[in-house]
Amino acid sequence: MKRFEKYRTWIFYFTPAMYLLYMVYAGFRFAYDNRGYNIFFGPAGWVIMLIFQYASPLASLFFISLPPLVMFELMIVFALVFLVIVPLCNPAGNLWNLIGEASNPGFSQDNSMTVPASISAAIETGLLSPPPDDEGYRKIFTCLVSSPITLLCVLVVCVVVVSVIVDISNRQNFINKKIIEALTKQREKTLVMQKEEHENLIHSIFPPAVAKGLIQKQSGQNLTVSPSRRDFGLGHMNLGSLVAQMHHEVTILFTDIVGFTSMSQTVAPQQVMEFLHDLFVRFDDLVGRDPSLWKVETIGDAFMIASGLDGVRTKSLQSAISDPSRIGSSLSSAGSAILFGKSALAEARTLTMPNSMQCQIRAGVHTGDVCSGVVGTRMPRYCLFGDTVNTASRMESSGVPGRMQISEATHALVCGDDSDFCWDERGYVEVKGKGKMKTYLLRESERGAD
Repeated sequence: MKRFEKYRTWIFYFTPAMYLLYMVYAGFRFAYDNRGYNIFFGPAGWVIMLIFQYASPLASLFFISLPPLVMFELMIVFALVFLVIVPLCNPAGNLWNLIGEASNPGFSQDNSMTVPASISAAIETGLLSPPPDDEGYRKIFTCLVSSPITLLCVLVVCVVVVSVIVDISNRQNFINKKIIEALTKQREKTLVMQKEEHENLIHSIFPPAVAKGLIQKQSGQNLTVSPSRRDFGLGHMNLGSLVAQMHHEVTILFTDIVGFTSMSQTVAPQQVMEFLHDLFVRFDDLVGRDPSLWKVETIGDAFMIASGLDGVRTKSLQSAISDPSRIGSSLSSAGSAILFGKSALAEARTLTMPNSMQCQIRAGVHTGDVCSGVVGTRMPRYCLFGDTVNTASRMESSGVPGRMQISEATHALVCGDDSDFCWDERGYVEVKGKGKMKTYLLRESERGAD
């Protein structure tokens, strides 16, 4: 494009130069070639020759979009060359004096009228009636001379006027083009910002792997929709069918504040909200440190996270035992949840509740299969469903204040000589809706055997 701009600049210089060279050449030719026209059209025949032979190429200027100033300069040069310099400096004499002779026809020495050959031929062929007197010939000569001069002046004026009109139109088109380009860029920028906001919204609702798949699927749908009609919202999408998935070997953790209900009844609601905000902000910071963790929701004083939602599992826990890579993935997911729970217990101890009591929480953990899905479209929520979620909640509600209780399924993934966690076997605990379940409590004081 820059190379073309350079060539276009040279063209704008080259074109006027060619017209100037033509005027110089035509001026020399015109100075010596007007004798034949004088014989045929009379003493003012040079005007006819000028308009029809040498000025006619200038009509091409109507179709060339030269700047008005350049066009005006060309017309000035044309007028100076053909109407001033050449007529006044012609070898045959002052050509403008011949016009006076043409407008005042007289008689030769033999009393014969000096009539141009063109008029004589027109009279002889019957195209023109013979004038009755000299006044009739004078009118014919005047018309013969004034018509081409008038036409020449009109041509010069029209070339300049058309050039100005074309230039105004080109400038308006240029401005409109720039406005359209600016509006297009602004719209593209707006669409990009909307897309980023939309993707950020999706990432705030769904785990990274699920959000990535959802964005890719929506991008594929938008390819068939014109940019002006694309919708980056969530309301038009069937989120339930797009996101509902089965996940295996997912570790669910619940936390709950001990004595929260009685405390909230004795202090102002604003103090309760400020306390919960302070506590959950610390929990959010802990979640953000590990990419395998995902904050599912908070319900009152309950805080729920999931670990291991990065991918959709197709193997069960038993089938994964024979696959070392699957075991490593399960251990990593469960270990991340346990580390979060351990850190959450420590963070809670550093806070004092509005009733001046030290904050204590219970934590419950269970590992198993879950189903993820979206509830609603106006305010969509990413939720986890299944017995694993219920069991993890029961591990928390039946737990010990200030301790973390895990199920046997989770314990199988985080126990062992190379484990960084130490556990106290609690034995069989009566769990609502589940009967007796064997559970374990995290030992935080020292490392020991199970």
